[in-house]
Amino acid sequence: TLNGDRTLSRRYEPVPLALVSRINIIAAAHWDSRAEVPQTLRDSWTIAEEEFRELLPELKGIDADLKALEQGLENAGAPWTPGRIPDWPESPESDGVSEHSDQR
Repeated sequence: TLNGDRTLSRRYEPVPLALVSRINIIAAAHWDSRAEVPQTLRDSWTIAEEEFRELLPELKGIDADLKALEQGLENAGAPWTPGRIPDWPESPESDGVSEHSDQR
């Protein structure tokens, strides 16, 4: 998973390194370095890449479900919610300039 099993790790049970944690470790370990990337970090990157490839179809499915949900909200006339980009139709009499805009 992206963030790992937090319920197990909170109980001090051994859990595999989460994808996000693995990537953060890679970035932090080599952030200010000018040396060649060590093999351990390269190996860790390979593992992260494999894990991400496994998660990607699930993430794409979640994205599709979310877009469908957002479209359903829009179609139902639901009020705007954070993170949802609303449709903003132009009014028929509008020439693209708001009557309240500063036209100097």
